[in-house]
Amino acid sequence: MIFPVSTRNITSGMVLGRDIILDSGRILIKKGTILTNEHINSLINLASQDIYIISGTDKLLPIDEDCQEKFCSRQKIIGELLHAFDKTECALTQMPVTRIVGINKGNSPLMESIADTAHIINMVKNRSESTYRHCVKVGAIAAIIGSWLGYDNEEVGNLMLAGLLHDIGKAIIPLEILNKPSKLNGEEMCTMRRHSAFSYKYLSEIKSMPNSIKVGVLQHHERLNGSGYPLGLNTEDIHDFSKIIAIADIYDAITSDRVYRPRMAHTAALKIIQDETYEGKLDPWIGRVFLEKATG
Repeated sequence: MIFPVSTRNITSGMVLGRDIILDSGRILIKKGTILTNEHINSLINLASQDIYIISGTDKLLPIDEDCQEKFCSRQKIIGELLHAFDKTECALTQMPVTRIVGINKGNSPLMESIADTAHIINMVKNRSESTYRHCVKVGAIAAIIGSWLGYDNEEVGNLMLAGLLHDIGKAIIPLEILNKPSKLNGEEMCTMRRHSAFSYKYLSEIKSMPNSIKVGVLQHHERLNGSGYPLGLNTEDIHDFSKIIAIADIYDAITSDRVYRPRMAHTAALKIIQDETYEGKLDPWIGRVFLEKATG
């Protein structure tokens, strides 16, 4: 979403939502540019022209090259969660997760949903260790983001489970596609992109599963500007769980080893998330909170 700002209220760090075009037709500054003081000085003579800014990006979010350590406490929890999953069929009832979401181990709706999905989680693990570990980490990261956003314990628990289950549809993707070490061709990509629908189809049959989890899983590859899949939805039609999982998914995908490339740095993942937020693909509020917390 973009909104107009008068030139006198422009500050450095704002992100341009529309090209600034001179009367001659020449583009002065392209949309997507992070405005600096130099840009602002060049806009002084355009007092009568509103400048369109991307909502939620009114401050530059610095990427600290030494910020990896600031994220390590959350990563430690994720590591504990992975270790717990290696030891039990349904480790979401173990301490690492209760530390994240603050839930009791009793007969809560969340625990019931977990019990109903334990076998599919283990199916994913047996088929693809890397996909399984990615799912666990995305669930934990999504829960952390939810806590940063002020979600209550029940919402954080549901969000965590949605993140954990977001890629279970990959359990039925052919292994030659799932583990291909090179770029997928058009037909293979089409098959791969069906995984979120496969996940939703499976979860839709679980009556105890909250709808927020099912929809969060289905829509986690949707993007606010309509460029995502499987439905090409826009901002208002995408569930907040999906917007959160999208960021968690990108972060872990970038910072983990993949069959087609080695892991990239923490700061590289933050830069990609920042760029996609400014481009209107990721939610600006959620993206900004994630970036501020991950670097601060």
